[in-house]
Amino acid sequence: MSYKKGIQLSFNLLLMLLILVQASCQTMPHRPLINRQSMTPEEKRLRSNARFFLRSSVEACLLTGGLSAIGSLLATDGDEGDALKAAIIGCGVGVGANYYMQYLRTQYANDEQRMRQIITDLKKDNARLSKVVVTAQAVIDQDRNKIAQIDQAYQEKKISSAEARQQLNSVDSNQLYLEQTLANLKKRQLKWQQIAEAERSNQPSANMAHMDTEIEKMNQQIETLASELEMLSNRRSISAIG
Repeated sequence: MSYKKGIQLSFNLLLMLLILVQASCQTMPHRPLINRQSMTPEEKRLRSNARFFLRSSVEACLLTGGLSAIGSLLATDGDEGDALKAAIIGCGVGVGANYYMQYLRTQYANDEQRMRQIITDLKKDNARLSKVVVTAQAVIDQDRNKIAQIDQAYQEKKISSAEARQQLNSVDSNQLYLEQTLANLKKRQLKWQQIAEAERSNQPSANMAHMDTEIEKMNQQIETLASELEMLSNRRSISAIG
């Protein structure tokens, strides 16, 4: 690769990263302030597993993928397609449904090859989401028990209302974190649905059936998470602490 081409490609990649990072920061949800040192192992695992699905993760994965791609290009004779792929595919639909599809169409002229990449990315999302659901269930079970214990201690006058509310801070933080995560998951699922509709007329029925199955699996996992979160919210709302 020529020096001039390398500089131009680096500029293009950095420009793309800055545009997408700026967009992600403008729409990034507010996160609860939590002292990580005071978190339980389950709470730490939840945040580790869910981080990818928060909007700010777009910034992290693009910067990691994009800058490593630039470094690889300048060190070797890689091509522009490989560099962009490293910057975008790692984020999947997280970069935006339209941008994601436009990129894939420049990389895969063959419809079935493009669909294989889409299904691969969708499967990765479902695998990540499965971990989120499992760890969320563990945190929610833990928090429901914690609410019961704090309520009992308060009713037995072992702790004051101020102490009870302080002890419930972690529960409220977890609830807010899960609400943010769920909202982003629903938006992500909608993007995948939009991609499925855009591809429906271009793909054999077997490919679309495979994609629809993965989207339905995602929908079921999101519904499970929503149901678990509703149980936590209901339990918190009837706490004696208020």
